Amino acid sequence: MPTLLISQGIGVARSLEYTFIIAIAAPFGPALGYLLADRIERKWQIVLAAGSIAVCGLIFANVRTAVPLIVFGVLRTLSSNIMSYAFRAYQAELYPTRIRALAVGFVYS
Repeated sequence: MPTLLISQGIGVARSLEYTFIIAIAAPFGPALGYLLADRIERKWQIVLAAGSIAVCGLIFANVRTAVPLIVFGVLRTLSSNIMSYAFRAYQAELYPTRIRALAVGFVYS
């Protein structure tokens, strides 16, 4: 992210500052996901999070001022965290335990 911001004409120190602020928001993604986990079906959480990642990412890539950069960077990070937990939970719901356990063991070995 700092490289993207530097290429947009933002100084190194400012780009690192913005990246730090955006990264600080990352732990709030799972907390937000905790509130949504059983209220919205997982496949719709994935669809909404993927859409939000796309929209926020496009806006983030095209803004040049501090506040929108930080806001859309944080929203993209939160959406990414939500998608990650929702996708992992959804994968576990798709297959029987025996197949899932074999596949996870194979992948992580």
